[in-house]
Amino acid sequence: MDIKELEKLFVMIQANVDKKYEEECSMAMDCFLEEEFDLGECTRFLEYLLTLVKEEKADEIQVLMENYLEKNG
Repeated sequence: MDIKELEKLFVMIQANVDKKYEEECSMAMDCFLEEEFDLGECTRFLEYLLTLVKEEKADEIQVLMENYLEKNG
């Protein structure tokens, strides 16, 4: 998996997370990047993060996530 691309995706997600979830999201992403993970774990984590994204940005972020997973799957 391309970690640099995942980090870019995380920045996009972080910029579009509902304010009440910003700290939780940031901590979760930091912890996730410190661990080894496979595509299944990455997919589940991205699905979780999508639930924290502002509703009006969810479709846009979902497309970015799907593109990342397709490229790295």
